[in-house]
Amino acid sequence: MYTLAPIPAAFYGVASPVLILSVGSILAMLLSVAGKWNRPTINFGFLFLILGLSLAAIMKNGPQIHTFFEGAFQWGVLPYVGSLLIVAVAGVLALLFYPSYLQARFFTGEVIALYLLSLLGMVVQLSSNDFITILIGIELSAMGVYALVGYVDVNRLSLEGAVKYLVLGSVATAIFIFGVALLYLSTGELSLQAVGHPATGPMQVWKQTGMFMVLLGLGFKLALVPFHSWAPDVYEGAPSGITAFMATCVKIAILLLLFRVCGFFLLAQPEWSRLFLYLSVFSIVIGNWLALVQSGLKRMLAYSSIAHSGYMVMLLSVAPQATMLSTALFYLVAYSVATIVVFGVMMWLEEKNCRNLHLDDIAGLGRKYPLASLALTVGLLSLAGMPPTVGFLAKFLVFVHTLQGERFGLVIVAALGSAVSLYYYLRVLVRMYMHEPDPISLLAPRFSWLTTGVVGTGVVLVLALTIFS
Repeated sequence: MYTLAPIPAAFYGVASPVLILSVGSILAMLLSVAGKWNRPTINFGFLFLILGLSLAAIMKNGPQIHTFFEGAFQWGVLPYVGSLLIVAVAGVLALLFYPSYLQARFFTGEVIALYLLSLLGMVVQLSSNDFITILIGIELSAMGVYALVGYVDVNRLSLEGAVKYLVLGSVATAIFIFGVALLYLSTGELSLQAVGHPATGPMQVWKQTGMFMVLLGLGFKLALVPFHSWAPDVYEGAPSGITAFMATCVKIAILLLLFRVCGFFLLAQPEWSRLFLYLSVFSIVIGNWLALVQSGLKRMLAYSSIAHSGYMVMLLSVAPQATMLSTALFYLVAYSVATIVVFGVMMWLEEKNCRNLHLDDIAGLGRKYPLASLALTVGLLSLAGMPPTVGFLAKFLVFVHTLQGERFGLVIVAALGSAVSLYYYLRVLVRMYMHEPDPISLLAPRFSWLTTGVVGTGVVLVLALTIFS
Protein backbone atom coordinates (compact mmCIF):
# COMPACT_ATOMS: atom_id res chain seq x y z
CA MET A 1 0.00 0.00 0.00
CA TYR A 2 1.40 3.39 -1.06
CA THR A 3 1.40 6.34 1.31
CA LEU A 4 1.85 9.97 0.39
CA ALA A 5 4.75 11.77 2.00
CA PRO A 6 3.66 14.70 4.15
CA ILE A 7 3.97 18.15 2.64
CA PRO A 8 6.73 20.10 4.43
CA ALA A 9 5.40 23.00 6.46
CA ALA A 10 7.97 25.31 4.85
CA PHE A 11 6.42 24.64 1.43
CA TYR A 12 3.32 26.70 2.21
CA GLY A 13 5.39 29.76 2.98
CA VAL A 14 7.65 29.49 -0.07
CA ALA A 15 4.73 28.67 -2.38
CA SER A 16 2.54 31.45 -0.96
CA PRO A 17 2.64 33.55 -4.19
CA VAL A 18 1.27 30.56 -6.13
CA LEU A 19 -1.35 29.84 -3.48
CA ILE A 20 -2.49 33.47 -3.31
CA LEU A 21 -2.93 33.67 -7.09
CA SER A 22 -4.74 30.31 -7.10
CA VAL A 23 -7.20 31.28 -4.37
CA GLY A 24 -7.60 34.75 -5.93
CA SER A 25 -8.61 33.32 -9.31
CA ILE A 26 -11.21 31.07 -7.64
CA LEU A 27 -12.64 33.92 -5.58
CA ALA A 28 -12.74 36.16 -8.66
CA MET A 29 -14.82 33.56 -10.48
CA LEU A 30 -17.21 33.48 -7.53
CA LEU A 31 -17.47 37.27 -7.76
CA SER A 32 -18.72 36.90 -11.33
CA VAL A 33 -21.96 35.35 -10.04
CA ALA A 34 -22.25 37.58 -6.97
CA GLY A 35 -24.85 39.91 -8.51
CA LYS A 36 -24.47 43.45 -7.21
CA TRP A 37 -20.92 42.72 -6.01
CA ASN A 38 -19.74 42.13 -9.58
CA ARG A 39 -18.94 45.80 -10.24
CA PRO A 40 -15.85 47.35 -11.87
CA THR A 41 -14.85 49.27 -8.74
CA ILE A 42 -15.08 46.21 -6.49
CA ASN A 43 -13.27 43.99 -8.98
CA PHE A 44 -10.60 46.67 -9.41
CA GLY A 45 -9.96 46.70 -5.67
CA PHE A 46 -10.03 42.91 -5.45
CA LEU A 47 -7.50 42.51 -8.27
CA PHE A 48 -5.04 44.87 -6.63
CA LEU A 49 -5.54 43.23 -3.26
CA ILE A 50 -4.51 39.86 -4.74
CA LEU A 51 -1.62 41.38 -6.73
CA GLY A 52 -0.43 43.29 -3.65
CA LEU A 53 -0.51 40.17 -1.48
CA SER A 54 1.35 38.26 -4.20
CA LEU A 55 4.06 40.92 -4.43
CA ALA A 56 4.43 40.94 -0.65
CA ALA A 57 4.76 37.13 -0.60
CA ILE A 58 7.35 37.17 -3.40
CA MET A 59 9.41 39.83 -1.63
CA LYS A 60 9.16 37.94 1.67
CA ASN A 61 10.57 34.80 0.03
CA GLY A 62 13.50 36.71 -1.43
CA PRO A 63 16.00 35.07 -3.82
CA GLN A 64 16.94 32.24 -1.42
CA ILE A 65 16.92 28.77 -2.97
CA HIS A 66 14.24 26.33 -1.76
CA THR A 67 13.58 22.96 -3.39
CA PHE A 68 10.53 20.75 -2.83
CA PHE A 69 9.26 17.50 -4.37
CA GLU A 70 12.57 16.71 -6.07
CA GLY A 71 12.59 19.95 -8.02
CA ALA A 72 8.92 20.01 -9.07
CA PHE A 73 8.82 23.30 -7.16
CA GLN A 74 12.07 25.23 -6.83
CA TRP A 75 12.34 28.83 -5.72
CA GLY A 76 15.46 30.87 -6.34
CA VAL A 77 16.85 34.00 -7.97
CA LEU A 78 15.18 33.54 -11.36
CA PRO A 79 11.66 32.78 -10.00
CA TYR A 80 12.01 35.64 -7.52
CA VAL A 81 13.03 38.32 -10.01
CA GLY A 82 10.82 37.00 -12.82
CA SER A 83 7.69 36.71 -10.67
CA LEU A 84 8.28 40.13 -9.16
CA LEU A 85 8.59 41.72 -12.60
CA ILE A 86 5.61 39.86 -14.07
CA VAL A 87 3.19 40.66 -11.23
CA ALA A 88 4.32 44.31 -11.08
CA VAL A 89 3.89 44.81 -14.83
CA ALA A 90 0.48 43.10 -14.73
CA GLY A 91 -0.64 45.51 -12.02
CA VAL A 92 0.52 48.55 -13.99
CA LEU A 93 -1.32 47.37 -17.11
CA ALA A 94 -4.50 46.85 -15.08
CA LEU A 95 -4.18 50.46 -13.89
CA LEU A 96 -4.22 51.55 -17.53
CA PHE A 97 -7.34 49.49 -18.22
CA TYR A 98 -9.39 51.20 -15.52
CA PRO A 99 -9.75 54.62 -17.24
CA SER A 100 -10.20 53.04 -20.70
CA TYR A 101 -13.48 52.50 -22.54
CA LEU A 102 -13.14 48.77 -21.73
CA GLN A 103 -13.31 49.31 -17.96
CA ALA A 104 -16.69 47.64 -17.50
CA ARG A 105 -15.70 44.71 -19.72
CA PHE A 106 -12.28 44.05 -18.17
CA PHE A 107 -13.14 44.46 -14.48
CA THR A 108 -15.59 41.60 -14.23
CA GLY A 109 -15.14 38.52 -12.10
CA GLU A 110 -14.53 36.10 -14.97
CA VAL A 111 -11.94 38.31 -16.70
CA ILE A 112 -10.10 38.95 -13.42
CA ALA A 113 -10.05 35.18 -12.88
CA LEU A 114 -8.52 34.64 -16.32
CA TYR A 115 -5.97 37.39 -15.68
CA LEU A 116 -4.89 35.87 -12.36
CA LEU A 117 -4.87 32.39 -13.90
CA SER A 118 -2.42 33.59 -16.56
CA LEU A 119 -0.15 35.10 -13.92
CA LEU A 120 -0.37 31.89 -11.89
CA GLY A 121 0.83 29.88 -14.88
CA MET A 122 3.76 32.23 -15.44
CA VAL A 123 4.91 31.98 -11.82
CA VAL A 124 4.53 28.18 -11.85
CA GLN A 125 6.57 27.69 -15.03
CA LEU A 126 9.42 29.79 -13.61
CA SER A 127 9.35 27.95 -10.26
CA SER A 128 10.07 24.42 -11.43
CA ASN A 129 12.88 22.21 -12.68
CA ASP A 130 10.43 19.51 -13.77
CA PHE A 131 9.05 19.37 -17.31
CA ILE A 132 5.56 18.29 -16.21
CA THR A 133 5.14 21.22 -13.83
CA ILE A 134 6.62 23.56 -16.44
CA LEU A 135 4.08 22.30 -18.98
CA ILE A 136 1.23 22.86 -16.52
CA GLY A 137 2.43 26.42 -15.98
CA ILE A 138 2.73 27.12 -19.71
CA GLU A 139 -0.78 25.84 -20.39
CA LEU A 140 -2.34 27.67 -17.44
CA SER A 141 -0.86 30.89 -18.77
CA ALA A 142 -1.77 30.16 -22.40
CA MET A 143 -5.40 29.22 -21.70
CA GLY A 144 -5.95 32.46 -19.84
CA VAL A 145 -4.42 34.54 -22.63
CA TYR A 146 -6.39 32.69 -25.35
CA ALA A 147 -9.61 33.69 -23.62
CA LEU A 148 -8.52 37.25 -22.83
CA VAL A 149 -7.73 37.95 -26.49
CA GLY A 150 -11.24 37.15 -27.68
CA TYR A 151 -13.40 37.93 -24.65
CA VAL A 152 -12.53 41.38 -23.34
CA ASP A 153 -13.54 43.21 -26.55
CA VAL A 154 -15.62 40.90 -28.73
CA ASN A 155 -15.35 41.72 -32.44
CA ARG A 156 -14.32 39.97 -35.64
CA LEU A 157 -10.62 40.75 -35.29
CA SER A 158 -10.39 39.67 -31.66
CA LEU A 159 -12.23 36.40 -32.28
CA GLU A 160 -10.09 35.69 -35.33
CA GLY A 161 -6.92 36.40 -33.35
CA ALA A 162 -8.07 34.20 -30.44
CA VAL A 163 -8.85 31.25 -32.75
CA LYS A 164 -5.50 31.55 -34.55
CA TYR A 165 -3.67 31.78 -31.26
CA LEU A 166 -5.55 28.78 -29.86
CA VAL A 167 -5.00 26.54 -32.89
CA LEU A 168 -1.34 27.40 -33.48
CA GLY A 169 -0.64 27.46 -29.75
CA SER A 170 -2.09 23.96 -29.40
CA VAL A 171 0.19 22.71 -32.18
CA ALA A 172 3.20 24.30 -30.46
CA THR A 173 2.20 22.69 -27.16
CA ALA A 174 1.89 19.29 -28.85
CA ILE A 175 5.41 19.70 -30.27
CA PHE A 176 6.70 20.69 -26.82
CA ILE A 177 5.05 17.64 -25.20
CA PHE A 178 6.44 15.30 -27.86
CA GLY A 179 9.91 16.74 -27.23
CA VAL A 180 9.53 16.13 -23.49
CA ALA A 181 8.43 12.55 -24.22
CA LEU A 182 11.58 11.96 -26.29
CA LEU A 183 13.73 13.41 -23.52
CA TYR A 184 12.07 11.03 -21.08
CA LEU A 185 12.70 8.15 -23.49
CA SER A 186 16.41 8.97 -23.69
CA THR A 187 17.06 9.83 -20.03
CA GLY A 188 14.33 8.09 -18.03
CA GLU A 189 13.68 11.31 -16.09
CA LEU A 190 11.64 14.49 -16.43
CA SER A 191 13.90 16.94 -14.60
CA LEU A 192 15.95 19.63 -16.29
CA GLN A 193 19.07 18.27 -14.60
CA ALA A 194 18.63 14.95 -16.42
CA VAL A 195 19.03 16.73 -19.75
CA GLY A 196 22.60 17.60 -18.79
CA HIS A 197 23.55 13.93 -18.35
CA PRO A 198 25.22 12.32 -21.37
CA ALA A 199 23.27 9.80 -23.45
CA THR A 200 24.98 7.22 -25.63
CA GLY A 201 24.14 5.21 -28.74
CA PRO A 202 20.68 5.60 -30.27
CA MET A 203 19.47 7.42 -27.15
CA GLN A 204 21.62 10.41 -28.09
CA VAL A 205 19.62 10.86 -31.31
CA TRP A 206 16.30 10.80 -29.45
CA LYS A 207 17.68 13.21 -26.87
CA GLN A 208 18.79 15.71 -29.51
CA THR A 209 15.43 15.43 -31.29
CA GLY A 210 13.60 16.00 -28.01
CA MET A 211 15.70 19.05 -27.19
CA PHE A 212 15.04 20.46 -30.65
CA MET A 213 11.26 20.00 -30.34
CA VAL A 214 11.17 21.59 -26.89
CA LEU A 215 13.00 24.61 -28.30
CA LEU A 216 10.53 24.75 -31.21
CA GLY A 217 7.62 24.95 -28.77
CA LEU A 218 9.25 27.72 -26.76
CA GLY A 219 10.27 29.53 -29.97
CA PHE A 220 6.61 29.72 -30.95
CA LYS A 221 5.60 31.16 -27.58
CA LEU A 222 8.35 33.79 -27.92
CA ALA A 223 7.32 34.55 -31.55
CA LEU A 224 10.76 33.90 -32.99
CA VAL A 225 11.01 33.64 -36.78
CA PRO A 226 9.91 31.30 -38.39
CA PHE A 227 7.33 30.65 -35.63
CA HIS A 228 6.04 34.23 -35.62
CA SER A 229 3.05 34.14 -38.00
CA TRP A 230 0.45 34.25 -35.22
CA ALA A 231 1.79 37.39 -33.51
CA PRO A 232 0.67 40.22 -35.88
CA ASP A 233 -2.94 39.02 -36.15
CA VAL A 234 -3.26 38.28 -32.43
CA TYR A 235 -1.63 41.56 -31.39
CA GLU A 236 -3.89 43.52 -33.73
CA GLY A 237 -7.08 41.69 -32.80
CA ALA A 238 -6.65 41.83 -29.02
CA PRO A 239 -7.49 44.96 -27.00
CA SER A 240 -4.41 47.13 -26.59
CA GLY A 241 -4.09 46.31 -22.89
CA ILE A 242 -4.09 42.56 -23.58
CA THR A 243 -1.62 43.12 -26.43
CA ALA A 244 0.66 44.92 -23.97
CA PHE A 245 0.18 42.03 -21.52
CA MET A 246 1.35 39.54 -24.18
CA ALA A 247 4.23 41.78 -25.27
CA THR A 248 5.52 42.14 -21.70
CA CYS A 249 4.40 39.56 -19.13
CA VAL A 250 4.08 36.59 -21.51
CA LYS A 251 7.40 37.45 -23.19
CA ILE A 252 9.16 37.84 -19.82
CA ALA A 253 7.92 34.46 -18.60
CA ILE A 254 8.81 32.55 -21.77
CA LEU A 255 12.22 34.19 -22.22
CA LEU A 256 13.27 33.50 -18.63
CA LEU A 257 12.01 29.92 -18.97
CA LEU A 258 14.06 29.60 -22.16
CA PHE A 259 17.14 30.82 -20.28
CA ARG A 260 16.46 28.29 -17.53
CA VAL A 261 15.99 25.38 -19.92
CA CYS A 262 18.97 26.34 -22.08
CA GLY A 263 21.20 26.46 -19.04
CA PHE A 264 20.93 22.66 -19.07
CA PHE A 265 20.53 22.18 -22.83
CA LEU A 266 23.74 24.06 -23.65
CA LEU A 267 25.53 22.10 -20.95
CA ALA A 268 24.56 18.86 -22.69
CA GLN A 269 24.92 20.13 -26.26
CA PRO A 270 27.05 23.31 -26.54
CA GLU A 271 26.61 23.45 -30.32
CA TRP A 272 22.93 24.32 -29.80
CA SER A 273 24.08 27.91 -29.34
CA ARG A 274 24.43 28.10 -33.13
CA LEU A 275 20.67 27.50 -33.44
CA PHE A 276 20.01 30.67 -31.46
CA LEU A 277 22.39 32.56 -33.71
CA TYR A 278 20.20 31.72 -36.72
CA LEU A 279 16.94 32.36 -34.83
CA SER A 280 18.12 35.78 -33.68
CA VAL A 281 19.35 36.77 -37.16
CA PHE A 282 16.08 35.74 -38.84
CA SER A 283 13.95 37.40 -36.14
CA ILE A 284 15.88 40.69 -36.27
CA VAL A 285 15.98 40.88 -40.07
CA ILE A 286 12.42 39.73 -40.85
CA GLY A 287 10.83 41.45 -37.85
CA ASN A 288 12.31 44.84 -38.70
CA TRP A 289 11.80 44.40 -42.44
CA LEU A 290 8.08 43.60 -42.15
CA ALA A 291 7.55 46.39 -39.61
CA LEU A 292 8.66 48.87 -42.30
CA VAL A 293 5.54 48.30 -44.42
CA GLN A 294 2.91 48.46 -41.66
CA SER A 295 0.46 51.34 -41.34
CA GLY A 296 -1.30 50.03 -38.23
CA LEU A 297 0.52 50.84 -35.00
CA LYS A 298 -0.22 47.54 -33.29
CA ARG A 299 0.91 45.46 -36.28
CA MET A 300 4.06 47.55 -36.45
CA LEU A 301 4.69 46.96 -32.75
CA ALA A 302 3.99 43.24 -33.23
CA TYR A 303 6.78 42.93 -35.79
CA SER A 304 8.96 45.15 -33.61
CA SER A 305 8.32 42.73 -30.74
CA ILE A 306 9.49 39.85 -32.96
CA ALA A 307 12.72 41.75 -33.62
CA HIS A 308 13.16 42.40 -29.89
CA SER A 309 12.79 38.66 -29.26
CA GLY A 310 15.70 38.24 -31.65
CA TYR A 311 17.81 40.73 -29.68
CA MET A 312 17.00 38.90 -26.45
CA VAL A 313 18.06 35.45 -27.67
CA MET A 314 21.37 36.84 -28.96
CA LEU A 315 22.65 36.13 -25.45
CA LEU A 316 21.96 32.41 -25.92
CA SER A 317 24.12 32.30 -29.04
CA VAL A 318 27.30 32.58 -26.95
CA ALA A 319 28.75 30.50 -24.14
CA PRO A 320 26.94 31.03 -20.81
CA GLN A 321 28.42 33.79 -18.67
CA ALA A 322 27.78 34.74 -15.06
CA THR A 323 26.28 38.12 -15.95
CA MET A 324 24.15 36.86 -18.85
CA LEU A 325 20.95 36.50 -16.83
CA SER A 326 21.32 39.97 -15.28
CA THR A 327 21.77 41.45 -18.77
CA ALA A 328 18.64 39.64 -20.00
CA LEU A 329 16.66 40.90 -17.00
CA PHE A 330 17.84 44.45 -17.57
CA TYR A 331 16.80 44.25 -21.23
CA LEU A 332 13.38 42.93 -20.19
CA VAL A 333 12.91 45.77 -17.71
CA ALA A 334 13.91 48.38 -20.30
CA TYR A 335 11.71 46.82 -22.98
CA SER A 336 8.73 46.45 -20.61
CA VAL A 337 8.85 50.04 -19.36
CA ALA A 338 9.04 51.44 -22.90
CA THR A 339 6.22 49.15 -24.05
CA ILE A 340 4.01 50.25 -21.16
CA VAL A 341 4.59 53.91 -22.06
CA VAL A 342 3.72 53.34 -25.73
CA PHE A 343 0.63 51.25 -25.06
CA GLY A 344 -0.45 53.55 -22.24
CA VAL A 345 -0.64 56.45 -24.68
CA MET A 346 -2.39 54.28 -27.28
CA MET A 347 -5.00 53.09 -24.75
CA TRP A 348 -5.64 56.70 -23.75
CA LEU A 349 -6.20 57.70 -27.37
CA GLU A 350 -8.44 54.78 -28.27
CA GLU A 351 -12.22 54.89 -28.07
CA LYS A 352 -15.05 52.62 -29.23
CA ASN A 353 -14.97 54.12 -32.70
CA CYS A 354 -11.18 54.13 -33.02
CA ARG A 355 -9.73 50.93 -31.60
CA ASN A 356 -6.74 50.07 -33.78
CA LEU A 357 -4.77 53.24 -34.40
CA HIS A 358 -3.15 53.83 -37.79
CA LEU A 359 -0.57 56.41 -38.83
CA ASP A 360 -3.30 58.66 -40.24
CA ASP A 361 -5.06 58.69 -36.86
CA ILE A 362 -2.11 60.29 -35.09
CA ALA A 363 -1.39 62.98 -37.71
CA GLY A 364 -0.87 66.28 -35.93
CA LEU A 365 -0.99 64.66 -32.51
CA GLY A 366 1.98 66.74 -31.35
CA ARG A 367 -0.09 69.92 -31.72
CA LYS A 368 -3.30 68.61 -30.16
CA TYR A 369 -1.81 66.62 -27.27
CA PRO A 370 1.84 67.65 -26.79
CA LEU A 371 2.44 65.80 -23.51
CA ALA A 372 1.02 62.53 -24.80
CA SER A 373 3.10 62.92 -27.96
CA LEU A 374 6.22 63.53 -25.88
CA ALA A 375 5.61 60.35 -23.89
CA LEU A 376 5.00 58.35 -27.07
CA THR A 377 8.21 59.78 -28.54
CA VAL A 378 10.28 58.74 -25.52
CA GLY A 379 8.79 55.23 -25.54
CA LEU A 380 9.40 54.69 -29.26
CA LEU A 381 12.96 56.03 -29.11
CA SER A 382 13.70 53.65 -26.24
CA LEU A 383 12.36 50.72 -28.26
CA ALA A 384 14.58 51.86 -31.12
CA GLY A 385 17.61 51.94 -28.79
CA MET A 386 18.37 55.65 -29.10
CA PRO A 387 20.35 57.48 -26.39
CA PRO A 388 19.72 58.80 -23.78
CA THR A 389 16.96 56.22 -23.22
CA VAL A 390 17.34 52.99 -21.27
CA GLY A 391 16.70 51.01 -24.45
CA PHE A 392 20.09 52.16 -25.77
CA LEU A 393 21.92 50.88 -22.70
CA ALA A 394 20.04 47.55 -22.78
CA LYS A 395 20.99 46.91 -26.42
CA PHE A 396 24.55 48.05 -25.79
CA LEU A 397 24.97 45.48 -22.99
CA VAL A 398 23.54 42.71 -25.18
CA PHE A 399 25.94 43.67 -27.98
CA VAL A 400 28.90 43.68 -25.57
CA HIS A 401 28.10 40.16 -24.33
CA THR A 402 27.69 38.92 -27.90
CA LEU A 403 31.03 40.44 -28.90
CA GLN A 404 32.68 38.74 -25.94
CA GLY A 405 31.38 35.47 -27.39
CA GLU A 406 33.03 36.35 -30.73
CA ARG A 407 29.75 36.52 -32.65
CA PHE A 408 30.89 39.56 -34.64
CA GLY A 409 28.64 38.93 -37.64
CA LEU A 410 25.58 38.67 -35.40
CA VAL A 411 26.36 42.02 -33.78
CA ILE A 412 26.72 43.66 -37.21
CA VAL A 413 23.32 42.27 -38.28
CA ALA A 414 21.74 43.42 -35.01
CA ALA A 415 23.22 46.92 -35.34
CA LEU A 416 21.93 47.20 -38.92
CA GLY A 417 18.54 45.96 -37.73
CA SER A 418 18.46 48.71 -35.10
CA ALA A 419 19.28 51.26 -37.80
CA VAL A 420 16.42 49.96 -39.95
CA SER A 421 14.02 50.12 -37.00
CA LEU A 422 14.72 53.84 -36.68
CA TYR A 423 12.86 54.38 -39.95
CA TYR A 424 9.51 53.00 -38.87
CA TYR A 425 9.74 54.48 -35.37
CA LEU A 426 10.68 57.91 -36.74
CA ARG A 427 7.88 57.63 -39.31
CA VAL A 428 5.44 57.73 -36.40
CA LEU A 429 7.14 60.85 -35.01
CA VAL A 430 7.08 62.55 -38.41
CA ARG A 431 3.36 61.87 -38.69
CA MET A 432 2.77 63.28 -35.18
CA TYR A 433 4.81 66.45 -35.50
CA MET A 434 5.06 67.30 -39.20
CA HIS A 435 1.57 66.55 -40.52
CA GLU A 436 -1.63 68.52 -40.19
CA PRO A 437 -4.30 67.09 -37.87
CA ASP A 438 -7.17 65.28 -39.55
CA PRO A 439 -10.25 67.57 -39.26
CA ILE A 440 -12.57 64.54 -38.92
CA SER A 441 -10.36 62.56 -36.53
CA LEU A 442 -12.21 60.15 -34.25
CA LEU A 443 -9.72 60.60 -31.42
CA ALA A 444 -11.46 61.95 -28.33
CA PRO A 445 -9.39 61.00 -25.27
CA ARG A 446 -10.44 61.93 -21.76
CA PHE A 447 -8.04 63.14 -19.07
CA SER A 448 -7.11 60.47 -16.51
CA TRP A 449 -4.91 60.87 -13.46
CA LEU A 450 -4.18 57.13 -13.49
CA THR A 451 -2.97 57.11 -17.09
CA THR A 452 -1.01 60.32 -16.58
CA GLY A 453 0.69 58.94 -13.49
CA VAL A 454 1.58 55.58 -15.04
CA VAL A 455 2.82 56.99 -18.35
CA GLY A 456 4.65 59.89 -16.66
CA THR A 457 6.42 57.50 -14.27
CA GLY A 458 7.34 55.30 -17.22
CA VAL A 459 8.89 58.23 -19.09
CA VAL A 460 10.94 59.17 -16.03
CA LEU A 461 12.15 55.56 -15.67
CA VAL A 462 13.08 55.33 -19.36
CA LEU A 463 15.32 58.36 -18.97
CA ALA A 464 16.54 57.79 -15.41
CA LEU A 465 17.50 54.11 -15.65
CA THR A 466 20.22 55.00 -18.13
CA ILE A 467 21.77 57.46 -15.70
CA PHE A 468 21.58 55.36 -12.53
CA SER A 469 22.37 51.93 -14.03
